[in-house]
Amino acid sequence: MAQSFIKLVRSPVVDNLLKYPNCFTLLTVIALRTQREGEHQGEAMIGDIENYGMSEGQYRGAKRKLESLGVITTKVTNKATFAKIIDDTIFDLNIKAANNQTNEQKTSNYEEEFEQFWQAYPARNGKKVGKKMAHKEFIKVMPAVRFEVLMEAVRGYAVSCNGFPKDAERFLKHEIWKDCLEGDRPADKVVADPW
Repeated sequence: MAQSFIKLVRSPVVDNLLKYPNCFTLLTVIALRTQREGEHQGEAMIGDIENYGMSEGQYRGAKRKLESLGVITTKVTNKATFAKIIDDTIFDLNIKAANNQTNEQKTSNYEEEFEQFWQAYPARNGKKVGKKMAHKEFIKVMPAVRFEVLMEAVRGYAVSCNGFPKDAERFLKHEIWKDCLEGDRPADKVVADPW
């Protein structure tokens, strides 16, 4: 088996997570155990709490906190509990894709674009909520669409939503943005799959 590595990314998110040592320990265990290939690629088996010094309550609390922060997802099978890190702002897991290329797409590549998107997105009752979840959906959408096209959709939606917009996460996740484009320009909307 080839040697693999994980990288801890310096960020305010990490500094904040250090305030919750059980969360940080559990997240580190997940990062270290993440499968690099096979049936459970990108997932780690967890639950053997005695191996990393937690009580059942500490483990459940840490798992719940990480899930609520949108850092991990978990699934329970009849054999084990599997966790997957979905927020790469803490650990870079260096997992190779099926075509044996390392995923080099980093969240930071879209930071400026996301901030422009967030500023342009309409507020509901003077407030915007769910920035972190919107950011995650933004990262998923961006490889498949040109930024200018998405911004055109945001501007169109701001006009058509009559002051009652859905939250930005749903706008992206449910592809509402596609319905907010003027005209039908399919060639302009989607970027060819880079893989």
